[in-house]
Amino acid sequence: MWYYINIDNLITAFKEHKTFKQNRPWDVNTLLFPSDLITPPHYADTIEVLLCCDVAGEIYIGGKKTVLDGKQVFYIPPRIVHSVFYKKNSGFVKVLKINVESLKAMLNIDEFLKYEKKNFYCLPTHIPCFDEVSTIADMFHNSDNIFEICQSILHLFKLLVYYCDTAIFDVIKNDLSSHNLRKIINWTEKNYLNKISIDEVAHIVGYEKHYFCNKFKKLTGISYINYVNNLRIQHACRMLANGNSVSTVCDECGFENLSYFVQLFKKFVGVTPKTYSVKLYDNR
Repeated sequence: MWYYINIDNLITAFKEHKTFKQNRPWDVNTLLFPSDLITPPHYADTIEVLLCCDVAGEIYIGGKKTVLDGKQVFYIPPRIVHSVFYKKNSGFVKVLKINVESLKAMLNIDEFLKYEKKNFYCLPTHIPCFDEVSTIADMFHNSDNIFEICQSILHLFKLLVYYCDTAIFDVIKNDLSSHNLRKIINWTEKNYLNKISIDEVAHIVGYEKHYFCNKFKKLTGISYINYVNNLRIQHACRMLANGNSVSTVCDECGFENLSYFVQLFKKFVGVTPKTYSVKLYDNR
């Protein structure tokens, strides 16, 4: 998942494995946006639902771009690559996550979908049910009653199946793009601290360099170079939080030039590495 540390008005995204509480394979949290925020291309084994209220920006799900505006609900199936670009605003996003494998001990959504001749990947990624999904989010947050939660989850999928049948909203018809993106993401997350050749990355999915660069940005909304730099800056934030010096962080995060590192860090985070470290220290 991507979680967010808010230090005054600084927001930084970090990647980690989502751990659910025991006997509670669902979760909900709320995001606010006092600053611009990027969640770079990523995917998970969980189902994710974004309840967006008056936020600005754009979201990419399975390579399809949608502008964020007003009240919207987005459904993201397991292992589908997605990225979101939030602009500074006064709205909020509630993020609902469901671990469908762990949920099977209580409720097997797969079987319900099979009965309707559906699966997780033929459901719409955008449904016009803000108020109903908001009620479900409140249930996730406030209730530990398994009967109420299961009823809410079934209601969520009832809505998704209904709007799938109406054929108004887009569904993910082909997972080829996400398959290639997953290969790129997996390789990059293992190698982003090393020197990276665009030719080498393009070869992973059998693309020519320029075609790869254009394709990656079209599907994710971010250039591959900016994606790699984002991962490096995230790692830099973690190192700074652990008390490493700015020069050490620069060297170990794959930056050959200190001034370029400082410039890039400020572009992504909003302040210099030194200021970031000071604010971390002051808030401990």
